[in-house]
Amino acid sequence: MHDRIFCSVGIGWIALATIGFRFDSIVILWSILFSVCFIGVPHGGLDHLAGRSQLMPRWGKYWPVPFFAGYLLISIATVLGWLLNPILTVIAFFLVSAIHFGREDQLASQPSNLLRFILDAASGGLVIWIPAVTRPAEFQQILESIIPTSFATSIGTIVYLTKVLAIVFIPIALSEIGYHVLSPSARKLGGGIRAVRQIVFIGLFASTPILVSFAVYFCGWHSIRGLKQLMQENHMKLGELVAATMPMSFGAIALVGLGMWFWSSGRELSDELIRSLFIGLSALAVPHLALHALPTTSDYRQPNSVSKIGVL
Repeated sequence: MHDRIFCSVGIGWIALATIGFRFDSIVILWSILFSVCFIGVPHGGLDHLAGRSQLMPRWGKYWPVPFFAGYLLISIATVLGWLLNPILTVIAFFLVSAIHFGREDQLASQPSNLLRFILDAASGGLVIWIPAVTRPAEFQQILESIIPTSFATSIGTIVYLTKVLAIVFIPIALSEIGYHVLSPSARKLGGGIRAVRQIVFIGLFASTPILVSFAVYFCGWHSIRGLKQLMQENHMKLGELVAATMPMSFGAIALVGLGMWFWSSGRELSDELIRSLFIGLSALAVPHLALHALPTTSDYRQPNSVSKIGVL
């Protein structure tokens, strides 16, 4: 059901873009902020639950030690990456994000080999690869607004390398779409529906502004699936999930309000503060991506778990 609803919504956004709808209205902005605060942020805010389920069988009650130590080490490595090599750090962030998105959207259990990682990076990274090719000026503009002037010389290289990755991965993703349509075994697992959804993704990413398409994909598809899976794996009811994630949602709203206060009062955020904020956010995001993108003891989901999370 979620699959069909999202495809319908995605086609609606594509239709709006086709008729020239302006996506820079205050309503769209507030909708994006609301979705990120109440869906996107909670999706990654309960990683300790995933860490507990993965580490408790081996570490028992001491599972927080390796979990938080690993989280801290990855965060520190991310910060050092920004300071020492921002180009490599951004490209690595894109690749890990792509693998994470792709892995969370597989039809059935698959071996964790190099080919599987390539396919995950190709299909999961469409949200990055398609805009990099079809909306390059907007893609570069977003990087320029995020990366302070001290990193200005790196922006062109990042855009170029991202386009190279897009040229490599987009044909692979299209080939996988064709396989899901033509293969009887893939169709039995919902490959046809997944192929339609991937095509809608491509149209959405190519036709609508990057921030809009990413918010629709990340909140409307990826995060909702993640929250559903989180509830099932931890036997949580909706009210329990809301209670657990509400502090993070209100914390995100508080940060947004602080930013709007700076903007409305005529204050300007210094390059140093912007840089610190972005590095801090990426230092929190990368451990989450690594936790879910790298192989785990459970590896990929079993075939019969696909229908449980509302894909079919």
